[in-house]
Amino acid sequence: MPSDTASDKLLVSVHFYDPSDYCIGTVNSWGRQQEYQKVNDTLAKMAAFTEKGIGVVIGEYGPQNHDAELTLKKEAIPAYIKNLLNNCDYYGYCPVLWDANYEFDKDSAKARFTETAEIFKAHSRDNQAAMTDEEIKEAAKKEMDADLAAAPSARVIPDDEAFSWLMYASSDWGKMYSVGDNFDENSVSAGVTATTVDVTGEAEYTVGLDFTNSSDGCAKDLGFAAVGIMHGEQLFPNYSVLIENITINGENVELTGTPYTCSDDGKCTRVNISNPYIKEKDYPEGHSPVIVDTTKIKDVKTISVTYKFVNSDEGRIKASDKPEPSEPTEPTDTKSNAWLMYANNDWSVTAGTTSDFTAASNKGGIKSSYADIDGEGWYTVSLDFTGTAAAKTSDLNLLELVVGKSDNFADYKIVPKKVLVNGKEITLTGAPVTGIEDGAFRLYLNNPWGADSLKILSADDFKDVETFTVEFLFSKNGEELPKDEEPETPAEPEKPSNSEKPAEPEKPAEPSKPSEPSRGSDNNSSSGTSENHSSGKTSEPSNTNKEETTETPVNPEPTKSEQNTTTPVTTTTTSAIDTKDNDTPVSSTEDNSSTVKDTDSKTSSATTKPVSVTLKKKKGSNKIYCYNKNGKLVRNSFVKSGKKLYITDKKGAIIKNKLITVKGKKYIAGKSGALKRSSWVTIKNKRYYVNKNGVVTKIKVLKKSSSKK
Repeated sequence: MPSDTASDKLLVSVHFYDPSDYCIGTVNSWGRQQEYQKVNDTLAKMAAFTEKGIGVVIGEYGPQNHDAELTLKKEAIPAYIKNLLNNCDYYGYCPVLWDANYEFDKDSAKARFTETAEIFKAHSRDNQAAMTDEEIKEAAKKEMDADLAAAPSARVIPDDEAFSWLMYASSDWGKMYSVGDNFDENSVSAGVTATTVDVTGEAEYTVGLDFTNSSDGCAKDLGFAAVGIMHGEQLFPNYSVLIENITINGENVELTGTPYTCSDDGKCTRVNISNPYIKEKDYPEGHSPVIVDTTKIKDVKTISVTYKFVNSDEGRIKASDKPEPSEPTEPTDTKSNAWLMYANNDWSVTAGTTSDFTAASNKGGIKSSYADIDGEGWYTVSLDFTGTAAAKTSDLNLLELVVGKSDNFADYKIVPKKVLVNGKEITLTGAPVTGIEDGAFRLYLNNPWGADSLKILSADDFKDVETFTVEFLFSKNGEELPKDEEPETPAEPEKPSNSEKPAEPEKPAEPSKPSEPSRGSDNNSSSGTSENHSSGKTSEPSNTNKEETTETPVNPEPTKSEQNTTTPVTTTTTSAIDTKDNDTPVSSTEDNSSTVKDTDSKTSSATTKPVSVTLKKKKGSNKIYCYNKNGKLVRNSFVKSGKKLYITDKKGAIIKNKLITVKGKKYIAGKSGALKRSSWVTIKNKRYYVNKNGVVTKIKVLKKSSSKK
């Protein structure tokens, strides 16, 4: 809190709509013990202010009813208000109800509902005038505890029970019912009722939903639907769900695709009715995750699915359906795009709302500025709302930063550095969380369907937004990049001399059988240069590391003494490679006599342009050896497997845990043997920066503080 010249005049003002899906969303129910406890725990945190004499004003609170005709009343509104007011009495907060002509009729200046009117009266100053502060607190705490004890518990499905329901969401997510592998009866739109069933074994079952009592009397369409069986995989392994029929609004719907049974988490059995987020490669040939023609389905009032649960693997995703390749393959396309995914509450204004990049995917007048991703670096993406009907927005529903083609960037992370609204930097309310959905990285700024950790953009900051901008770092493991670090271009390889023919390699071990892939996923889940980029790439911020260091430049060319046929491999034996920037000594166990041929030598077989290899262990050895496409050992060379670089010794084995000098350039091999790239690495009292080609370009000597004996 800031200091003030006037004593006892500081206040904290907050808005409280927790849980948001109930208070300002479409979820209809509230009032289970877990929900009471969560509200109580959150409100208790602000006692840290009142205990110091700082007043707390809850400037807005209250469950909002979005039904203009007042025909649909959310459940438990009086109970929610009563519990919040008791918390305010107990902790000494000042509550202010936000009401849009629902609780109070502004025309008659009267309360509409007797029950809530009595609650407000009981907590009024006039009613409590004769009570001391301690008596008010005691009465409030007594009611809070009694209401919590009397509240029902949310249903938790025991591990020894199987429970089936129909997951559902309209395309705008305006109507939904417990989407996800864990059944949550609180994640339900207002007015939606469900038919669920306990699964006890082989039998016919029916699950369904009724939207007739919801605000619109129906769901606008069928965006997503799937039959789920909690604990089905543990209790009924290898059972299958065979769809018998699907009925919408009382009429049978023709199946246009063949369903399949699978599981995301190894616990919940599911079969998709309509899941447009699944790619073709993720389901068995001849089957489909969308088994009805969704274009013909509008205004869903009721939907039911009848299925047989059978002890058979018919239609299940099995290992034989999708064998994994025996060798890793490197993507041919190593470029991608980054953009901001946005949707307002009614989805009338959207930008980039798929995981596949489409430059012209804007709707409702919004304009998006995307970035071309070509590797590690600093990038900028933005949204411009000045072309929308209102020329700005405060309407925040979905907002995520997306980088496509995640398979091309293994171990990369998105680190937001600046988030700006109308050019002014704002602070995120939580730690950024990144996931991968449908083959794209997602940094969650506001995901309305996820946990609170996926909502880190304050609604207070997202007001009257004309432009929204994110500057971010995209790099291996999210590690910082040095300013103005230019990548080096590897030298072209030289062909080995005929006078130095490599020895005949040992016969490689038989390749192992491909490992079994997962049965199938229905749910979507978790460098380099500093230059101006016309499509979003920005200059990197200056290095703010205050550590006292001296910099030693690395000589990029060999000295005269190094102009020999072979160059000794310089290794560190007293300290292992440390990627966490600590200085814990670990002894190296590798052979220190390894050598790498100099590329300037006429008889050299080494190359600074990596050779693609296959990594295999020899029988009876723990070392990993490198074989080319002809099955020959690749000795004294730079090699690559997938996206990782290695250096091999004279026997063709990967050099591990070493600081290696080749032709005057230094490289660092980690514990697995892969060369460190685009990162800082600490060895003993030195820090090395390795660029994206694996070459050490900066060395910082860490000065040790002197101590008196």
